[in-house]
Amino acid sequence: MLLSGCVATNTPYDYSALENSRPRSILVIPPLNNSIEVNAPYIFLSTITRPLAEKGYYVFPVAVIDRFLKENGLPTPVEMNGIPLDKIAQHIGADAVLYVAIEDWGQKYQLVSSTTVVHSTLRLVDVNTGVLLWQATVRGVRSSDDAGAGLLGAIVNALATQIGGSVTDYTPGLSSFSNHRQINDSASGLLHGPYFNPDGTILWRTGNVRGAAVRDVGLVFNSMARGEIAAKSYDEELWAEALEMAAGDEQKQKEIYVELRSKQLANEKMQH
Repeated sequence: MLLSGCVATNTPYDYSALENSRPRSILVIPPLNNSIEVNAPYIFLSTITRPLAEKGYYVFPVAVIDRFLKENGLPTPVEMNGIPLDKIAQHIGADAVLYVAIEDWGQKYQLVSSTTVVHSTLRLVDVNTGVLLWQATVRGVRSSDDAGAGLLGAIVNALATQIGGSVTDYTPGLSSFSNHRQINDSASGLLHGPYFNPDGTILWRTGNVRGAAVRDVGLVFNSMARGEIAAKSYDEELWAEALEMAAGDEQKQKEIYVELRSKQLANEKMQH
């Protein structure tokens, strides 16, 4: 099996528009589907939220947005993609919109091989100005071959994959892998958002008693979760302080940061 994603470009991406806009929240519009796979848009939607959230952005729940738009007279992705930006700003309040077009999707079978393909284009647009902030092409291929077993082995392998493929859909995993790879590409990926945690995850846990999670719903103190604190964002000054206090010890840096941030959030909560 071979997994492949986008190949990074040698030309540095121009991030000036994204840096000037500094969006905090992203609305993902249900994709336009140019493939023959009817389920492609919803499979894609199930794989895009996590990499965007891990990159540091608040992502409006895709299922809720899909239902909201359908209930308000927009039953198809074509109509959803035509919503004026001022209406999105007025009724949803997103900072940026991610438009997606699926160009190719699904499993393709040939005589001696089978291939799963996902191919989509992404466009991130500022809701207030209409300026294009970032764009990318996501491609992923999952291939099977004869693995050195000769023509007969290749035919048998292709038949087995086709039979297995009738009950196993490889596109969710491939889409997740490809989206994550492109969004985090060092040359042309998406810049970190305001809610990015330095360890690259949505949730930090230190021991069994304390954690810090990225949420855009204010400060949440959950006594049912063993004292976990849901933090709206990380604090750059506190992180710099933790780096200085535990130079070279990444785990200790995280522990110190969470300790400092926990106290800061507790003070903010008391003031409010």
